[in-house]
Order: sequence, then C-alpha cells, then structure tokens
Amino acid sequence: MKIAGLTRVAILATGVLAGSSSASAQEDVYEDNDPTALVDFHATLDPYGSWAEDPTYGTVWVPNADVVGPDFVPYAAGGHWAYGDDYTWISDYDWGWAPFHYGRWVYADTRGWSWIPGREYAPAWVDWRIGDPGGFVGWAPAPPSFIWRGGIAVNVGFPVPPRFVYCGMGDVFHPHLFERIVRGPQLDGIAVHMHPFEERPWGGGRRFFGPAPARIGVEPGRIVRFTGAEPGLVHAREFAHPSLAVRYGAHPPARAGAFERPGEHPGEHPGEHPAGRGAERPGERPIERPHDSLQAHGPEVRRGAGAAEVHGAAHGPAPSHAAPKHNGR
Repeated sequence: MKIAGLTRVAILATGVLAGSSSASAQEDVYEDNDPTALVDFHATLDPYGSWAEDPTYGTVWVPNADVVGPDFVPYAAGGHWAYGDDYTWISDYDWGWAPFHYGRWVYADTRGWSWIPGREYAPAWVDWRIGDPGGFVGWAPAPPSFIWRGGIAVNVGFPVPPRFVYCGMGDVFHPHLFERIVRGPQLDGIAVHMHPFEERPWGGGRRFFGPAPARIGVEPGRIVRFTGAEPGLVHAREFAHPSLAVRYGAHPPARAGAFERPGEHPGEHPGEHPAGRGAERPGERPIERPHDSLQAHGPEVRRGAGAAEVHGAAHGPAPSHAAPKHNGR
C-alpha cells in the first residue's frame, strides 16, 4: 500500500508539473492583436515596401511592385506549398517568413495587396475550397478579424470579399505554382463548382486546415514534405514565442496597456475620438483587453499619427533600402 501511495503522489506531482508546463507554454505566446505587431516587423519589411493608413483597412504594409512584380498574389506568387500535418507556405522571399505566417492579406482598391499586421503564427492564413475529385482546389487569404486604427485594434465590422485562386488538384505542390494558377474565362466555370473546405485544427482556433493530399487525389510522390528546416521557417515559428523572439529583436507582449483610448491624453475628453486617427467605420469597436501596464513587460509602445514608435528600446541604424533578396528558388 505504501508503494501504491507513493505512486499516487508521484502521479499527482507529475500532473502538477505538466499543468505548470502547459500554463507556461500558453503564456509564452502573443495574442494576435498584440500591439507589438505594429513595431516588430518593421526591420524586416521596411526595405521592401511602405506603410500606409488605408481608409478601409487601417494600418497596412504594401510590398513594392519592383520587389514582388505587378501580378503579385499572396500565397500564389513567389513560393510553393509543403505539407506536414497541414499546408505550410514556403516563400521565396527572405522577408517572407513574416507576412505569410503572421497577419492577414487584403486587397485594397487603391493599393492592391496589403498586409495587416498580426502577432499569431500559422503555417499559412488561408481559407480553402475544393471541387469534384480530379478537379480543382482553391485558396484565398483568410479575412482579418480586426484592423488597426491609430494603434488600436478594432473588430472588423464589414465583410471582406475573398479573392480565391485555383489550380488543378495535382498541381497544388508544383514548385512553380504561380504558373499553374488558372486565369481568364475558365475561372467563372470553376468557381461555381467549388465549395468551402472547413476542418478546424485540434483545439479549434480561428484557422482551418486545408484538405489532406489524399482527399484531393495527390499522389504520394508528388507531395512536397514539410521538414521545418525550410528557409525562414525556424525564424517564423520562434518569433511566435516571446522567450525566443527576443533574440530577433522582438518586444515582449504589450498587453492592454499599449492601447490608447480617448481621454487618456492631454486635451482629450472621454467620448471624443483622438485627433488625427480617423473615425471608426460603422460596426467597428475597440477590442477589449486586460488593463496591465506595457511598461511592466518591456519598452513602451506609443502611437503617433502613423506607425507606432517604441520608446526605451535600443535603436540601431535605419534599415537600408537594399535590393530585394530571395531564397534562391
């Protein structure tokens, strides 16, 4: 009985340690709408595009046309798919570890494809559609659940139309995928026969799995297998965890204290919208977060009229606008 008692104690102790480890793992992540998303990607993205305040989508980054080309489409041009337990986008761009695994892409009427910063990692933020066996498979950048206005994350209060691309099911892992994307009049005939594929990962979440290769009839020999050692993928996955992201110059989670709200600044009064930040669209509302101080977690993040600024952190020289670099594909 004594042995049995000791066994029970050991099991309980193991459970406590496992629970503590699990809690620590859950804490070592960023929420998608953490305000550090507005600052942590500048060093990577600034040389290859520009930041803007879009009247519809708020704070966005837009890649330069001379970097991505005039026909750029996210998750279609400049990369290919690999498969592990889900589809992972492998970008050809050195900077691709950031906007294809964090944030959301939207098509802005006056700017073209634009990226909304986010701080949660995914193999790819896309929605999927499938057709009849032997037919076509399609995907589109997943719509944003929030946008940034004046440094504040607000819920999207309007529909964001998806822009799907399609290829033959057997071409989904093609190394030159963009060449296999369907174009022209054939698109209309394909789209009417497609239907959403929605299979959530274990534990739910905001993201959907794509259809397994066997589901769409891809032969095993044509599947590009994900290894985790692909260029940029180690960086992308480690950047999701504050304990690891700091080595890349990222800031600790900002929590709620980073959000500026009306009445928190001199000259503002509750109920008034901060000057120069742009009024919220109908249906938009600030996302509520716990009120803990940003200063307790790291450098202060303050919002200006444009991009957010970090105060109290060491600043290196401004990034040079060098020629775009690729991963050699």
